[in-house]
Amino acid sequence: MTLAAPHMDTWYNIFYTTLEEFDSWMEISDIAVVNKPAMEENRNLSYIHLDEITLRLRCENQFFIPNFQQALEASNESIHGHQFDLWSMDRARYCPQDVHAAIVAGGGFAENNIRMVTVKPLNHVHSYYDPNITKMWHEPVAEAVRWNETNGWVIITGEIMRDSHMNAFFTPYMAANRNVVFQNAQCLPIYYNIRRSRLRSSSREDVARFCELYGIPHQEETPTGGTRDITKSNLIAALPTFDNGALRMPNLNQEVFEQLYGGQPDTIYELGEAAETVWCHVLAIMCATDYGEIPVSSFGLGSRIPFPCGDDRIEVLEYSAQLGQFLRDLSSTEITQVNDFENFQTSVHDWLGELIPIDDVGN
Repeated sequence: MTLAAPHMDTWYNIFYTTLEEFDSWMEISDIAVVNKPAMEENRNLSYIHLDEITLRLRCENQFFIPNFQQALEASNESIHGHQFDLWSMDRARYCPQDVHAAIVAGGGFAENNIRMVTVKPLNHVHSYYDPNITKMWHEPVAEAVRWNETNGWVIITGEIMRDSHMNAFFTPYMAANRNVVFQNAQCLPIYYNIRRSRLRSSSREDVARFCELYGIPHQEETPTGGTRDITKSNLIAALPTFDNGALRMPNLNQEVFEQLYGGQPDTIYELGEAAETVWCHVLAIMCATDYGEIPVSSFGLGSRIPFPCGDDRIEVLEYSAQLGQFLRDLSSTEITQVNDFENFQTSVHDWLGELIPIDDVGN
């Protein structure tokens, strides 16, 4: 096993075996069903802050005052040298007064609209999101409107980061700023949402397959004792969609599942477990020192990931996924001070000791 001491710049370089043990290679774009670019906040950081209380007071006492003129004046005030200028400028498809009116009509500030986002590895901040705030993000992640129900994201870094640091990392929350870390990055959620409009435009065969995964019959008995297909509209109505009409699906191409597991998944839970395993494996591979030294690691979504093919392929895959899960756990940590980093190093040693014999971990 090769282990480089982790630090803030180079992230993790860690792997437990050689790439020769993997003899099947797949492009990342073939593994995923959906991928999205990292987002860029374009509201002058109005709705983002390290401190949740500060963000709450800002929204309640400045931005969402019921009287628009008062809210306009409050948002234009300079606070600690920062002027938000939130309600004074029209943008394409964004009328400040209409947005403000919609927020107020919806009840104004809502506690559960404060969510976490990731601006760079180990740096998670609070963000306020209201569906009425249109054009908040430069590239909205449409299939992840429900934020943290993606189970996290594997981030495939852009060329700048690949050349100097790493090929990929994990974020527990949405990648919320296209800074040097996320520049030209692609975000791969472990789960994604299919909107109702997309379900309606899908073929009946596809909708029936979704129903099979959720254990919903797509045929019914006729009065004469035969069977007939249930209409697509009735199938869509039977699916367990969210309040916004979206259906939650694992972000794993079913052809990849068939190749690895030798058949189609019987349930959505089986496909979901496979998606977790596969993306943790992808994360482990892309953080490996050996992998970063070969050309196929530097093509972004076109990078090829090695997979095991033998009779013990599932065992090998799951062991690799354990390492990916370890990296995933580390990525959910937040480092803000030197003491935090010292604790982080101790945690790395302890977590690795659970994964491999402690004598092999090193200091």
